[in-house]
Amino acid sequence: MSKTPIEREIRKAIEREHSLRRSRGLPNPPTAPEYVEIPLRKAVSVNAASLPNGKSERYQGKDKQFAGKKMQQEIYAETRREQDLVKLGKIPGFYDKGSVQQLKERKQIFEAFQKPKDSAPNKAISNSNLQLVSISENGSSNNKATKPGSDPRNEKNLKTPKLHPESKETERQRQRETEKDAERQRRLNETPDEQQSEASSVVNDLR
Repeated sequence: MSKTPIEREIRKAIEREHSLRRSRGLPNPPTAPEYVEIPLRKAVSVNAASLPNGKSERYQGKDKQFAGKKMQQEIYAETRREQDLVKLGKIPGFYDKGSVQQLKERKQIFEAFQKPKDSAPNKAISNSNLQLVSISENGSSNNKATKPGSDPRNEKNLKTPKLHPESKETERQRQRETEKDAERQRRLNETPDEQQSEASSVVNDLR
């Protein structure tokens, strides 16, 4: 019987120990088995190929039924355990809305997200109201400035003040005086030849 290298090493170590004991005059230890044999239960494996077709199919069907029943039992036990935990309040159920504190927190988060959206329409409404107020104020001021039935194009004529007849006359006199002064100044600046030619032209006109 061939031995493994480990068994050979163990045997050599035991022999060295015995030789050392003998050299020192010590008795050898009582002999005891080095290995303990543990009986193992041999699994009887059924070879499906050795069985007839009918028996092999029957065994396979039973295995499937056993596996299905085992799975159903595990699922049922898991659902019962989950229902018990829900009743005790340790875990939330499928239709559980949560505690009062959780509901308040969700409400605050929802309102925080809704506030900016609501503020934009409010700003637009306030701006439109301001525009309407400004338009109404402008319309009222225009109505006050113009009489009903009047043409806006005649606003300049309405705004210009009417002159009194006496003031018109004085204005005409001033214009005449300024014209006379200009004529005098022009005559003073003329040379004798220009004066003579002008006099001859006047005489010709009189003829």
